[in-house]
Amino acid sequence: MLGLQNSFDFRPANAARAHGWFAGMAEIRRRLGLTERDIREEIESLRLEWAFNFSASTENVFTRVYEPSLENWLNPKIPLPATLNDLVKKLFPAARFTAGVVDTISGVEFQEVFNLSCPNMVHLLDARLILCRDDKWSNGITPRIFLPSVVEFLKRRQLP
Repeated sequence: MLGLQNSFDFRPANAARAHGWFAGMAEIRRRLGLTERDIREEIESLRLEWAFNFSASTENVFTRVYEPSLENWLNPKIPLPATLNDLVKKLFPAARFTAGVVDTISGVEFQEVFNLSCPNMVHLLDARLILCRDDKWSNGITPRIFLPSVVEFLKRRQLP
């Protein structure tokens, strides 16, 4: 008997190319043909760029890597963002980056771009590692996450 898929992917078919997204360890292993230890060595040696720890605790590592970085690892001629600000602009092209404007993204957008589950996002919010506009959001209502808090989180959690 064939196994059934346990979850659905509601991203548009072109989502990975339109914005870039983040791959989890299983996808990285599959795409690069490396072990987890080899992947960590590639990240630590800066041969695999734009890797982040999305764990809600500092003791654990929950690695996500920018998907175009996998393509770049396979073919170094593929360009990558030069700075974190360039990366954020690629991930959230519609966000306003004008002075004095604090833009937000939806929790669903945060989950989709970074390839995270809702519980992981909630842990990040509960730990105040990312901040939302209204602390009184509830199940069924996605929070509006402050984009500057996402940028600060990425700065603190970039690997190696």
